[in-house]
Amino acid sequence: MVLFVPPTVRTAGIFTVYSHIIHQYTRKIYQSYIGGFMEIRIKKYMISGIVFTSAAGILSHFLYQWSGKNPLLALISPVNESTLEHMKLIFFPMLLFSLFASTRLKEAAPSLTGALILGNLLGTLSIPILFYTYTGITGQNFFIADLAVFFTAVLTAWGVWLSLCAFCSSSSLFAYRVFLCSMHETNGRHVYIQSL
Repeated sequence: MVLFVPPTVRTAGIFTVYSHIIHQYTRKIYQSYIGGFMEIRIKKYMISGIVFTSAAGILSHFLYQWSGKNPLLALISPVNESTLEHMKLIFFPMLLFSLFASTRLKEAAPSLTGALILGNLLGTLSIPILFYTYTGITGQNFFIADLAVFFTAVLTAWGVWLSLCAFCSSSSLFAYRVFLCSMHETNGRHVYIQSL
């Protein structure tokens, strides 16, 4: 760590220099403590989001049949066994959890809303990509593989969310930041992104 001591502090005396250094270290320790606390909070919400999305997705698979084919529930749960209908298994449970989490974690992760949107879209789109890839290779579908596709899509969605929350520090210019935050090292030097 390189400490910057302003010229006015250098000439003021040795005790002023030491107090400046102590202040910088104290501030860094406090910021790392708060950052660590927020990181733990974000990971707890991610784990609970994975559990909620998985459980709600599995239950919503049967919700339309259990409701007596209610047309309102047909909007949020699959009505047949098509792959496109099964994309609802991730999209709506994660959207519901996102509404809850975004009110609680806004100060911990300013890029939370954009990360949730992108994670939800990539997780939802991974269902048909993974399904048609494995059925194209094997020529048939298997129940266990279908479950693996669903859980892989859930983990993809929340993994994208966590990685974007970890790398991005502000919600402004989110699309631009997704590109910049994905390139965490350039020409051997780390790129640190501050608020634009």
